[in-house]
Amino acid sequence: PGRSQLMLDLLDDLVATYAKQGKDLEAVAAAEEAVEIALHKDFGGEEGARYGLALDRLAEACVNAGRHSEAVSHLQKVLEQLRAQMGPSHPAYQTTLKKLGDTALGAKKTKVAKKAFGEWIALLEAGPS
Repeated sequence: PGRSQLMLDLLDDLVATYAKQGKDLEAVAAAEEAVEIALHKDFGGEEGARYGLALDRLAEACVNAGRHSEAVSHLQKVLEQLRAQMGPSHPAYQTTLKKLGDTALGAKKTKVAKKAFGEWIALLEAGPS
């Protein structure tokens, strides 16, 4: 995975550069390419950490491009992966849950937002496990 790892790192940098330049559609395209590479079996496919990170970056790029509904879908996949691998008490899960709620509001998906925020608040109230 050496060459693929380098490609992912370069695409991550490219997404960040495009985002800083306000080239939102280009950032989305580069992030989509990173997701495709991260799906490779060398990175663990859909269970791999790089896939989750690439999806999270893609969701962020989609939000910046005004594509909130797509971002919600990507964040839901990230959340499923985090729930299965880390559990709901993990800080990354909780951060993604909050991000999903915010993004769902931007997409006018109030049911998704309400569910995400409800779970997020319940986890906060429960405290560390």
